[in-house]
Amino acid sequence: MWHSFWFLVRKSDRVVIGSADFKDIPNEAQEVEIGYGLGKDFEHNGYMTEAVQAMCK
Repeated sequence: MWHSFWFLVRKSDRVVIGSADFKDIPNEAQEVEIGYGLGKDFEHNGYMTEAVQAMCK
C-alpha cells in the first residue's frame, strides 16, 4: 500500500481527474506525506478532500 499509486476516477462518469500516492512509509510518529495531482478543470470541487480522507482511514 505504501508504494502504490492511484488514479482518482470520478464516480459519475468514470473520468480520471487526478492521482494520489504515499511518498514513503510512515515515520516513527506514524506520519506520512501524501502526494497528489488534480486536473485544472476539477479543482475546487472537494475531490482531493474526499481522496485524502479516504487515504487516511
